[in-house]
Amino acid sequence: MKKDTTNDMTVGNPVSLIIKFMIPMCLGNLFQQFYNIADSIIAGKFIGVNALAAIGSTGSLMFFVTGWLNGLCSGFAIIIAQMFGAKKYDRMRHYVAMSVYLMAAFSITMTIGFSLANKPILHLMNSPEEVFNDVTAYMGIIYAGLIITGINLVGGIVMGMVYGGLSINDALSKYTILTIGDGLSSQIPSLLISLATGILVTKASSDGELGDEIVGQLFSMDRVLIMVGAALSVLGILTPLPWYIFVPLGAALIFYGRKLGTKAGEAKIEESAEQEENEAQEIRKPENVVSLLNVDPIELEFGYGIIPLADVNQGGDLLDRVVMIRRQIALELGAVVPIIRLRDNIQLNPNQYVIKIKGIQVSEGEILFDHYMAMNPGYVEEEITGIPTFEPSFHLPAIWITESQRERAESLGYTVVDPPSIIATHLTEVIRQHIAELLTRQDVQNLINNIKDNNSTLIDELVPKLMGIGEIQKVLQNLLEEGISIRDLVTILETLADHAAVTRDPDILTEYARQGLKRAISSKYFTVGEVTNVVTVDPAIEQEIMNSVKNTEQGSYLSLDPERSKKIVEALGNELKKLEDMGKNPIVITSPIVRMYFRNLAKDYYKDIIVISYNEVESNVELQSVGMVTA
Repeated sequence: MKKDTTNDMTVGNPVSLIIKFMIPMCLGNLFQQFYNIADSIIAGKFIGVNALAAIGSTGSLMFFVTGWLNGLCSGFAIIIAQMFGAKKYDRMRHYVAMSVYLMAAFSITMTIGFSLANKPILHLMNSPEEVFNDVTAYMGIIYAGLIITGINLVGGIVMGMVYGGLSINDALSKYTILTIGDGLSSQIPSLLISLATGILVTKASSDGELGDEIVGQLFSMDRVLIMVGAALSVLGILTPLPWYIFVPLGAALIFYGRKLGTKAGEAKIEESAEQEENEAQEIRKPENVVSLLNVDPIELEFGYGIIPLADVNQGGDLLDRVVMIRRQIALELGAVVPIIRLRDNIQLNPNQYVIKIKGIQVSEGEILFDHYMAMNPGYVEEEITGIPTFEPSFHLPAIWITESQRERAESLGYTVVDPPSIIATHLTEVIRQHIAELLTRQDVQNLINNIKDNNSTLIDELVPKLMGIGEIQKVLQNLLEEGISIRDLVTILETLADHAAVTRDPDILTEYARQGLKRAISSKYFTVGEVTNVVTVDPAIEQEIMNSVKNTEQGSYLSLDPERSKKIVEALGNELKKLEDMGKNPIVITSPIVRMYFRNLAKDYYKDIIVISYNEVESNVELQSVGMVTA
């Protein structure tokens, strides 16, 4: 008599049967996911990113198809289960047959439909066009696999009916299970092959053998071994799998994992102690102090309240502004600004920042993070309420206002600036003031190398036959100190090559270089077609200055009586006040031979003074003297 293997889940406790039914399904899904992961790894490693993107794009398409079909299966499963429980086997067979027919019809229809509509759907999902061909090819392979599986199932049923003498229901039941089993069994070797390939592909370069490395890595992670051991023990206890194999194996892995964890802890303690000892020995080494001697050319330190302005993740753009500052200085002055170091300093006030040149603080400022700085350009009569302050770059009076006051202030004519712009402007002005001392010999060498390809004759003539890098550096620093751009380096070097054979005094060569840059200097300070107000110097004073120049082997310097110098400076101040009252730049015109010495005399008292010789003014420039320095 044939044994009845049907389990009635409506009688007794069905938990055991449900678990037995659930475990193979879970394992099948788990192996399928492992296979998909390995498939993605191999595609990304061997084929490329486009193939990996194609696999990702097919996921949504396949999920739509399989999700629809799984929904149909779930719906029919409820009806079939009801008929089975009611022992209405004829109706149950009818629903089984209908589910097979509908699934086949939907599968064929959706496969054909999605094969034709792949590209439109991918367009709707904004998939990149370069992966369309890969998606089509991959979907074709998947559809072909489904068709082959269907053919395998149908062929098995037919063979069972023709040669096995089975009924259609017995054949359908038997060969459906065999087809599913074949799929599951094929997943295991596929998984192993995929994992092995992935290991080979991702193997890091080393001198050890691959087998030793894999074994060592597999049995070196205590937590993984404990988790695997626990999983094996659970499978042996709660599933029909043989407990006498899985439980001892799981217990052995758990024991080995715990032992390995103990050893790892001891090794970690020993490693930590050894590391501390090595650090202590490093500190004791006398040469370790050398790393502390490095000084950053430019530093911007700020309190913790300004950190959001420099943090890109919080929307701060201060780093981008720093990059733009370096570009602006390069275009304006022709000098390359060193890397600007930004760092937070908890010793500063939250809203405070300081600017350092070569480790020494040269300027500072303070901002309000959630406020704007409003400045009166001079013609706005209506006042606005706010917190009085001073603009840090030029020390102009200003007012801190809130976001709600910004539109009104701008409509009145106030200049409104946000905190990042304040810091960036301040930093730019500080760099302009100190760009001369930031120019190193290496920077000069880099500038020369930049033009050497197109001006090799000039460089070979000048360096090092006539002038050294240090002497050229001094000339360039003199120009930058007065705000003269060195971007036209070819003209400067050609001028130096013309006069370096006569004198190597950097100050005198600077004057020759300025005359070579006459056009650039005139365009910087004078506007063609407009009259420029200036101050001149009494010829008697110029002659007095020239008579006081002392020449030495190290160069020339001005040796003027202190009382006389004081009177000249006071007279200069009176004349410059006339230009200040007129809102004009403090420009002084002198003879070429006196210009350098007169500026050295006045620069310590008037920081913004501009001293230009007659040889540096273009012929089409109109000048008007508003006063003469006499004393």
